[in-house]
Amino acid sequence: MQDIAHETETTMVEHLLSRLPAEDAQLRDAFRLSFAGRIAQSTDELGKIDPAEDWEKLDALRDHARRGDPMRNMPALEKVHHLLSGLPEEERKAFVELYPEKFAQTRSISTGELVGLSMALFSMGLVRLKGYFGGNQQHSKFASQVRDARHIEEAARCDMFVTFDKDAAELAEATFAYAGLSTKTFVLQRPPPEPHSPQEPPCAPV
Repeated sequence: MQDIAHETETTMVEHLLSRLPAEDAQLRDAFRLSFAGRIAQSTDELGKIDPAEDWEKLDALRDHARRGDPMRNMPALEKVHHLLSGLPEEERKAFVELYPEKFAQTRSISTGELVGLSMALFSMGLVRLKGYFGGNQQHSKFASQVRDARHIEEAARCDMFVTFDKDAAELAEATFAYAGLSTKTFVLQRPPPEPHSPQEPPCAPV
């Protein structure tokens, strides 16, 4: 969480600085003195979060969602309803209040809103986890998932989300369906490797 807090702070500061004139050193210094410190204070709170208890809850949710893989043949929107059915009533109401079904059709979407929705669906078990990870592997997996969620949000402005990753496509399809967006998903197939002649080595010696 401390790594995530530091990465968030750095990203926010760099993004805001990029919007200021590069030649106006006085303005950029004033930003650092004023806003950068306040951003650091807010992101410091992220570093203090201990997610252990919440991870245990999410593990239980994922197990409920995927037991017997009931979502294998469900339409995307039905998958989301299945996930929500596993939440305690108060948490389900809070989720629906934050993300009403088809909300993108009734109001404008703020930046990061679809990232939050897709991360929530991932955390509840929309895609099957390939084992449980710890340490650096867990951090890498989480960072990779955040990038996928950002790509899904960016693709919401487009006609189609194209990927080689079946899990990312499944998550994107459910996110778009629940939010009420018309963006379609398309999974590319990687071409098989070209066969090599048995008389020749697969690559020339160096």
